Amino acid sequence: MSSDRLTFFNGTVGTGVQVLYGNGGTGLLFDFGIPHRGLIDAFNVATFDPIRLFPRRGARQLLLGGMAPPIMELYDEAQIDQPLKRSVQQLWGNKSFPEYDSLSVYISHVHQDHIAILPYAREGLKVYMSRDTHSLYRGIVASGEYGDTKAAIVPLDHLTKVDFGGFIMHMIEMDHDATGAAGILIESSEFKIAFTGDWTRNGYHPERIDRFIELCRTKEVDVLITESTHPKPGPERATEPDVVKKYINIVKEAEGMVYFQSLPRNVERMTNCIHEAVTAGRHVALDYGLAVLWSETLRSGIKALEGHPVFDVMDTVRIVEATVPDGMPLPFGAITVEEMIRRKSELVYFLTYPSLPMLIELETMGDRSARSHYIVGNSPMNPDQQVYLEKYVAQFGMALHKIGTSGHASAAALSDLIKRISPKAVIPMHSGNPRALDTAGVPVYYPERGETIAVRELIASAAKQS
Repeated sequence: MSSDRLTFFNGTVGTGVQVLYGNGGTGLLFDFGIPHRGLIDAFNVATFDPIRLFPRRGARQLLLGGMAPPIMELYDEAQIDQPLKRSVQQLWGNKSFPEYDSLSVYISHVHQDHIAILPYAREGLKVYMSRDTHSLYRGIVASGEYGDTKAAIVPLDHLTKVDFGGFIMHMIEMDHDATGAAGILIESSEFKIAFTGDWTRNGYHPERIDRFIELCRTKEVDVLITESTHPKPGPERATEPDVVKKYINIVKEAEGMVYFQSLPRNVERMTNCIHEAVTAGRHVALDYGLAVLWSETLRSGIKALEGHPVFDVMDTVRIVEATVPDGMPLPFGAITVEEMIRRKSELVYFLTYPSLPMLIELETMGDRSARSHYIVGNSPMNPDQQVYLEKYVAQFGMALHKIGTSGHASAAALSDLIKRISPKAVIPMHSGNPRALDTAGVPVYYPERGETIAVRELIASAAKQS
């Protein structure tokens, strides 16, 4: 009898996918982040300082908040004690979860809802991710956004196979607005299970989605677990190249200062936009955190940007001196606010939301004859933050441009992927309304939070309900 089974902790409805696959004495968890809009979320507060976990108590706070899988062997042992275990067990309704002799983690990409638990992992815990995701994680840690981890990270190349004994994991590059995103295919003696992670057809590498589909078809995948962030049909979307083209046109036509607020983890977009600004004759200034994240990611050897012409102009980039914490080393030269005021028409300023007060000086001092432009490339902001940004734009008479695109698959793309792979069962996750997705006639299974089910039973249940 097969021992393949799945346990679903978070992501059955909403974000923060946490699925534990088990075979025999070996378990593999994917992913390792926390749900958005939960008790801890950097994006759901309107203050300049996001909510932060207390590092030496972070694992406890995540577990007691129901945001982390209740598998104690995953976490920093110094934070785990018997009272905590009892409280967490009660929180999950005293359910019994599978226990494994060996546990590992797979992380599909570096967005908070997929990686935020990593700094609180147990020392030596094996954590697999793509090589480019690892490079980007090094950049995030260097920038100070996340603490480092004691886990043993294992970077993988596309199509690398990891043999766990009872099953094999294949890592497959995907396309998303976090550079390095990748899915996996798990292959045991009886079943094959594919997990997409987050993905889109509107990014820089749509061919990777076709490649994933073809591999799943060739392997005859039994169960497909896919993100379904946008299960309902919507308007046609721009592609990532379209976003950069819009950005280029604004930069070329602007006579005054250009501000650009985008997705820091979309390193490909940031790199292309930095290079295009220089090509257009502009100078580039970055907030300190952005500069460190970007430069460290590139210097860590990110494959997606090998040979990019931006490496020839990196020494022209400047860091806004006022954003540098005291005593921190600089990867590039600095530029003062006073110099920026004198050179408004020459600059593109890459900034993050907390740096909006910089506009008070830049927009009220120096030459004000040329209108400034503020470009938003779908940087995560809640409604309160949107209002606050628009207040700044209106106060200083700036032109506001919203040019981003979604990093998630459209409803049509989701249905197409499911139809072409044609698994025995599909599980839509990472969605506020997974039942709204058209699964193209493929039997669908909607797991409950905290549920453990044998893969054989899951397939049979999906078939009965179809």
